Amino acid sequence: MRIRLFYALELSQATRDKLADLIDTMQKGIMFSGANPSWVKAESIHLTIKFLGWTDDTLLPAIIEQTEAALEGMEPFAFSVRGVSVFPNPRLPRVIWAGVRKADEELARLHAQIEDSMQTLGFAPEERAFHPHLTLARMKSTKGAAGLMKIVEQHSRDFLGDNVATHLTLFQSDLQPTGAVYTPVRRFDF
Repeated sequence: MRIRLFYALELSQATRDKLADLIDTMQKGIMFSGANPSWVKAESIHLTIKFLGWTDDTLLPAIIEQTEAALEGMEPFAFSVRGVSVFPNPRLPRVIWAGVRKADEELARLHAQIEDSMQTLGFAPEERAFHPHLTLARMKSTKGAAGLMKIVEQHSRDFLGDNVATHLTLFQSDLQPTGAVYTPVRRFDF
């Protein structure tokens, strides 16, 4: 059977609560801009480290073994969530995201170790540079982009919480009409 997998760091409840408040505030502000973002549920927001995609479930034991080896010696580390921006740029916003601050070296190392370990199993490396962020919403069109950007800019420096990464989670993502449902497959403690 094929399953859709990704690795992510989970967030503190305090950060999730602040993100829920932020999304609520932004939804109200954007309401009259003409923009129509598809918002992520606050309880589903996470910091993706590596997206594996559709995977044969018979590979799970090898994935787990490779991940355990890749994370050997990894220590817990702190990171904070601050500010809101968009990808790829303000004229063509496709993704609204919250920024991840601090722990640049730790996050880069974690990403590289997972990336390298998964390549040994045949998973292609990510083509884009790793940019740690939390996806808040996706845009289906650029309609209302100017009004949307005014709201985004109002939150560009918001502090959204401190977090401590104590483990990495391998999640299964099930696509549903109401949005993706994420189920933890395995937790890897640091």
